[in-house]
Amino acid sequence: MLRVAQLSRQVPAAVRACAAQHRRCGGGARETGNPPRSPDAASPPPAALSKFWSWTTQERADPPRYSASWWLDKLLICTVFAITGSASLYFVRPALGKLGIEGSLKDGPWSYRFASVFMVTPFYTMILLT
Repeated sequence: MLRVAQLSRQVPAAVRACAAQHRRCGGGARETGNPPRSPDAASPPPAALSKFWSWTTQERADPPRYSASWWLDKLLICTVFAITGSASLYFVRPALGKLGIEGSLKDGPWSYRFASVFMVTPFYTMILLT
């Protein structure tokens, strides 16, 4: 049975091999029947891509538990998620008002509760990823 650390080292190597195969065959042209991409297509240079890949997949040491840097790391994580959640509500509430759905999560109506949950979720994801 592979340990998590061993698995995390093997996955990026497999992904890199798959990406290299994908580039060699023209971006999936053989599998899908699409024509190969032209060399002048807008894509980042391979050196920049490999540099970005190595930066995003590098191992990062966790700070010792309950140290000052550990607390700062957790504070940063909580702050990012709090700002993201507040921003998503900031954008969804006026949108619900323009749709004619007024209310609150506590007092209702149920249409407001359902619409709020279904609209906040994609907004939250978009804001968190950008």
